[in-house]
Amino acid sequence: MKLNVSFSALRIEAAKMNGLEGLVNELRNQKVAFNQGLDIASAYTRECGGAVEEQGEGVVRLTVSGFSVDCFQPYSDIDVFYFEY
Repeated sequence: MKLNVSFSALRIEAAKMNGLEGLVNELRNQKVAFNQGLDIASAYTRECGGAVEEQGEGVVRLTVSGFSVDCFQPYSDIDVFYFEY
């Protein structure tokens, strides 16, 4: 019997155990839509006592325990979560 089940949400929750870096990598690997990925990563950052800062021009910096990533959408027609260290 074949199950038609998606484990995407479970993998995202498990990635949180590896900190912000693990989470943003999983969001990118799953090609989550940019706004959805940013919402998930921002909520996680706030839950961990981190900072969510608007940097201007569509860039949002997430910082948790000294680790920072800049999240942005490099092309408006490509709707995937993207970040740089």
